[in-house]
Amino acid sequence: MKTLLSALGKPIVWYSLAVLVAVLLVVGQCNSRNKLRASVANQEVAEAQAGLGQSAAEKTAEVTDLERQSAQTERANREAIQNAGNANETAGEAGDRGRAALCRRVQYRDTPQCAQLRQPDRSNPPR
Repeated sequence: MKTLLSALGKPIVWYSLAVLVAVLLVVGQCNSRNKLRASVANQEVAEAQAGLGQSAAEKTAEVTDLERQSAQTERANREAIQNAGNANETAGEAGDRGRAALCRRVQYRDTPQCAQLRQPDRSNPPR
């Protein structure tokens, strides 16, 4: 019996070692692939985040440019209206209400025309 175990023991040890080495190689290979996949995923995430940052910066610049254009258009419209020959004439009650509505806006509140509207009309005192 002893000779049979010693005869079978050596090949079993070698086979066991071979299987163990094979398992370790497979596990090591899987670990390498996982590290590679994680590295690629991290790089893709970093690129996506960089793209988002650039996109946000571009959108901010775009909004700032649109606000600047809007302010320029508003100034140009105001100047065109004020430089018109009949700029101080009104269109009756509708014109007065329109001017009063404009004078409630922050942009126009302190203009001389709006200051005139806030002063009471002394030519027609209330009865």
